[in-house]
Amino acid sequence: MRRQPPIAANDAPRRLAELAEEETRHRRLLRLGLVVAVSLHLGLLFLPLPQPNVAVAEREVTPVLHLVPIPSFSPPPPPDTVRVQRPTRAIPVPEVLFPEPVGESHEVDLPLVEEAGFIDDVVAPPPPASEPERPLYVGGPIAQPARLAHVEPVYPLAALKARLPAVVVLQVLLGRDGGVREVTVLRPATMGMTESAVEAVRQWRWEPALLHGRPVEVWMTVTVTFTVR
Repeated sequence: MRRQPPIAANDAPRRLAELAEEETRHRRLLRLGLVVAVSLHLGLLFLPLPQPNVAVAEREVTPVLHLVPIPSFSPPPPPDTVRVQRPTRAIPVPEVLFPEPVGESHEVDLPLVEEAGFIDDVVAPPPPASEPERPLYVGGPIAQPARLAHVEPVYPLAALKARLPAVVVLQVLLGRDGGVREVTVLRPATMGMTESAVEAVRQWRWEPALLHGRPVEVWMTVTVTFTVR
C-alpha cells in the first residue's frame, strides 16, 4: 500500500477548508436528490391512471317462435242415460183416535188450595230467635248500650308528679243486666295506671245490650285516658 506524503504544517488549513467545502457540496446534492424524488412521487400520485376501454359487441337477438300445431280431437260421446223406475207403494196413514173421558170431572176449589198453603203469597211467621250460646260483639244488630254509672279512675301519684299522660284500652264483658263480668287489657300503661283503670271500669254500669228486644251478653271496647291538666 502506498503511503501518502505527510501534510505540511502550512497546508493543514487549506486541506480543512477543502474538506468542509466538499462536505457542503455533498449535502447540497443529497438535498437536491431528495427534493427531486419527492416531486416525482407527488407527480405520480396526481397523474390520471389509464382506464381500459373494453368495447362489448352487442348482438341483436332475434326471438324465434316455434309454432307447434295443436292436434284436433273430438269430445267423447255422452253416456247413455238409463232411468230406473222404482215401484210405488201407497203407505196407509194411521188414524189417531182420542178416547172419550169416562166418569165425572173433579174441579179444585181455589180457597181449599189457599188454606193448604200452596200459594207463594202466603208467608209463614219467622221462628222465635234462640238465645246465643256465646257472648256477641257490639255492632250491627246490637247497638252500643248507654252507660249508667261512671267512676273516675285514680291518677297514680308517681305518674301525676311526672306529668305522664297515658291511654289504657280494655275489653269488657257485659252481662244481661249491664254489669261488668270480665275485663281484658288490650293496651296497658305504666306506673300503675293500668291497674287503676281496671279497678274503676269494674264499677261502671251500662244498660243491657238488646238483640231482637232480648238482653244478651256482649263484648265491648272501653278506653280510659289519663290527662294532666
